Amino acid sequence: RDAEPEARGSDEQRVVGGRRRRRHAGGRDVRARERDAALEARATSALGGALATRGDRASAREHLQRAADAFQRLGDAGSAATATASLADLAHREGRAAEAEALAERALSIHSAQKDLLGEANDRVLLGRFAADRGDLRAARAHLGRSVALARESESRKVEALANGWLGLVAQLDHHRDPSTDQASRSPTEGPLDRAARAPTEGPLDRAARATAEGASNSEARGLFEGAASALGAMGLVPAEALFTGLLGVALREQGASAEAFARLGAATERIANGGDDAHLALFLVHLASLDADIGRAAEAAATLARAEKLLERAAEPAILAIAALVRARIEPSREAEALSLIHI
Repeated sequence: RDAEPEARGSDEQRVVGGRRRRRHAGGRDVRARERDAALEARATSALGGALATRGDRASAREHLQRAADAFQRLGDAGSAATATASLADLAHREGRAAEAEALAERALSIHSAQKDLLGEANDRVLLGRFAADRGDLRAARAHLGRSVALARESESRKVEALANGWLGLVAQLDHHRDPSTDQASRSPTEGPLDRAARAPTEGPLDRAARATAEGASNSEARGLFEGAASALGAMGLVPAEALFTGLLGVALREQGASAEAFARLGAATERIANGGDDAHLALFLVHLASLDADIGRAAEAAATLARAEKLLERAAEPAILAIAALVRARIEPSREAEALSLIHI
């Protein structure tokens, strides 16, 4: 009889212990599912970025939005804001400027509230680029200058170099702005290639290239481009290094420094071809082809241009395509009407 209460107690303990084990196991399952969901969201975001780089913007947008939504469900507002910033960059490249600004401002407000210095620095690089693109140089300098300060505070040499590189673009624009409006103005020596890049469908990359071309001989911009390319290259960030090397090459070409421009553009295209943005590569190939055409190397120009045109079949960049068409018309005058049909001069 004395053993019966002890047996009952043991049974109760086993039941209670079993419940506890099940609760702990259930908790572990929940945490495991959350970890898996977070890993999946990060992978989805990374894939979205890669797709954007390769020019598949529809798929990139879908993946980035899925990632942003997943982070939001997980309560990870900071990562959701980072994905939103990537969506802003994509929207801007597609010419949806107002949407891009709104998305970037949303990301900035979240990162600022969380005191995420690096997140805010990245957001301000975007907003600085957007402001420069619409000609608001004062706002562009403010965003990019603040980004440099935040990057230094968070010890991110990468973001500091990117911000300085885009400050080079602002310096080019500022070198040729209209003092009465404080807006970037049109170059009085603008040629048909530059006017082609002013097509209403142009993307921000094209406007960046056109802006560098308008800079004439701006030593501040050149120093910033060179410094950014050097710093990014030292970190192994080849596509970013190539972008600023190429933009410097475009500027040098317009200044008449053909040999140096050819070297810079050649280096940029070689590096981007090993894993960079198709639109960047196409833009710089077009300028290389134009340099070849300048010195009468029609066969070389045609071959380089064919590479660019193949890239442009999958990278929707109407303004770069228009510039390519003008270069093609220089090689094949019979195609001038076709080229002019793609632009608004």
